[in-house]
Amino acid sequence: MNVTFPINEQTKGSIVRITGLEYLPSVVFIGRFAKLENDVLSVDDVYYDGRTHGTELFSGNSLYVDIPTYEQVFEYGMVCGREKSKGDEND
Repeated sequence: MNVTFPINEQTKGSIVRITGLEYLPSVVFIGRFAKLENDVLSVDDVYYDGRTHGTELFSGNSLYVDIPTYEQVFEYGMVCGREKSKGDEND
């Protein structure tokens, strides 16, 4: 796993991009960094396929973890905001 930013307390909650998953090599995952422990990356509010999927665990030597582009962060924020608004309507 190649992580391109320092892992520390300030990193928690930062938006990160994950690529290079062995069984989904062309999929880009974006989410909020939760923790990295024993070579397992935990990411909250993971976004791919046009919607968020909750918490996901990632591992593997082929993974590349970095900070997403501004456009990807904007799209992620728009989708998360819409999904949270829809969830609030049902409460």
